[in-house]
Amino acid sequence: VQRLTPALCQTGQHTCRTRSALISQHSSHGLHTLPSKLIPAHSCMLQQKRDIVENIREADKQADIGRLFAVVHIDGKQRKITTEDLVLINGFFPPQIGDKIRLEKVMMVGGKDFTLIGKPLLKRDMVNIEATVIEKTLSHVRVHFTMLKRFRRLKLLQHPQTVIVINKIEVEPTAL
Repeated sequence: VQRLTPALCQTGQHTCRTRSALISQHSSHGLHTLPSKLIPAHSCMLQQKRDIVENIREADKQADIGRLFAVVHIDGKQRKITTEDLVLINGFFPPQIGDKIRLEKVMMVGGKDFTLIGKPLLKRDMVNIEATVIEKTLSHVRVHFTMLKRFRRLKLLQHPQTVIVINKIEVEPTAL
């Protein structure tokens, strides 16, 4: 297994090369040491991150982000949402009708030209997703019928459900 060296930064371009490839490249020129101009990979990534943040800020100023989408974790499931979507949550959900809630378990958010992916979640101050509870009801009636020899049981089952509407999705590029 060859060990990877830090990436080389040259005018916004970066390439990762193995240590043996760098040594063989420089030994052909009569050099037996690694070049002293190696910049750590984390500074290249920081520069790329700054460029991305600047692009998002410029698009936000021009109101050219497009319709935002997000992947959130609700009720043990991942759901892709956009503004004005209705989300049905099965099972008990504590907020009451009319309560405004903030969804904080955001895995991904994106627009027309960008996507931010969390590892596994995005920071709470990066994305603001607000929703409102509009309905609390019971599911349709499900029949559970059991029949054994000289034994019959009929159960009617209903589970609580909650419907929420997504009010807004906002990205805070300053938090990046």
